[in-house]
Amino acid sequence: MSSARLVAALVLVGLCGGASAAQADVVQLRYGPGSMMLGGRATFDIDTRTLAQANGEEDTLTGYKFRLAPELGYFVHDSLALLGTILVDYGFGDLYKEAGGQGKSKRAGLELGLRYFLPLAASEFYAGLQFGIGVQDEDVDSTCLTLPLGFLIALTPDLALDLGARITYETQEESPDGKGLHVPIGYLGVQAIF
Repeated sequence: MSSARLVAALVLVGLCGGASAAQADVVQLRYGPGSMMLGGRATFDIDTRTLAQANGEEDTLTGYKFRLAPELGYFVHDSLALLGTILVDYGFGDLYKEAGGQGKSKRAGLELGLRYFLPLAASEFYAGLQFGIGVQDEDVDSTCLTLPLGFLIALTPDLALDLGARITYETQEESPDGKGLHVPIGYLGVQAIF
């Protein structure tokens, strides 16, 4: 019985010592007022949109979208950054067939907003709010409100993997009753801070 206690004590000491050694090797990102951030992401989204029909009923359509989104940010405070994002989308599916396309859609957009960073032991949690517009065929056709949530996992003090989600609520200008919620199912990003 005493040997079991000794083994348990040694395992506990080893785990505590290992945790201290692991914390000493954690890479922290360097940022603060005046720092800039350059990065972006690629996402694969499933979009749903509820459209009001002439007979008063609503029709919900589904589409799939591949998005590239380079980002540029500027830290105005220790943990607060102003951010700008350029969006380039390629969509396909029933949603885009109904919208007058041939089952495909190409769009561009711009989002501006704020993001707050909270340092954790091995990563940086962030949350923010961004407002944007979408353009198709040279006309502004949508507005959106985006909630970015995620983690930056430092690879070096100046480079991080960006893992998270961009939950977006969008309204279509050509159809006042057209609205949609975009929830990404695939997400990968990279951020460089300088």
